[in-house]
Amino acid sequence: MSVRGQLSMTEVLRIYSETSSTYTNYTQPNWEDEFGEMEREVSENLLPQGTPEEQKQVALRMLSDFKNVPPQPLPDNIWSQLQNTDSYSIPVGGFDQAKALADEYERDIGAIISMIQSNAPLPPPQILRRPDGQYTLIGGNTRLMAFRALGIQPKVLVVDWAK
Repeated sequence: MSVRGQLSMTEVLRIYSETSSTYTNYTQPNWEDEFGEMEREVSENLLPQGTPEEQKQVALRMLSDFKNVPPQPLPDNIWSQLQNTDSYSIPVGGFDQAKALADEYERDIGAIISMIQSNAPLPPPQILRRPDGQYTLIGGNTRLMAFRALGIQPKVLVVDWAK
C-alpha cells in the first residue's frame, strides 16, 4: 500500500484482475449519514419553496421509503442518465479517472475497491426517481465510481416517486 492508505495503480490493477464481475455483500446504509443527503435533495430540488418543517417531513418520508425497498441491479439505461453523479463516465478499468474524481470529493476510493474485492459489507447506493421521472443519486457516488471502474453492475436502492 502506498502512502496515506491510497492504493498504487499496480495494486488497483491487481485487484481489478482478481475481482469477479459480481458483488453480493450488501448491508444496510447508515441512515443517519444518508439523511442529510435526503434533506439536501428535498430543499434544493423537490420542495425548494417549502418551510423547513415541510422539507423535513418530506425527507423523513423519503427515508422511510428507502428503508423499505430491496437492493436491485442498476441497469445501464438508468445509470447513464443518473443525475448527481459522474460515475457512468468512468470506463471499465478507468481507475485513474475514478481516483481523480474521488480525490476531488475527498473520498478514499482505494478503500472501497479493496472492500469490493474482499466482498466486505457495503451499503447499496440510494437513487430517487423524482416525480418528473428523472433519476438522481442520493448517496453512494464513490461506491458507484468504484463499481464502474471494476466493471461490476451494482445493486442499488431505488425509491420511485414518479408513480
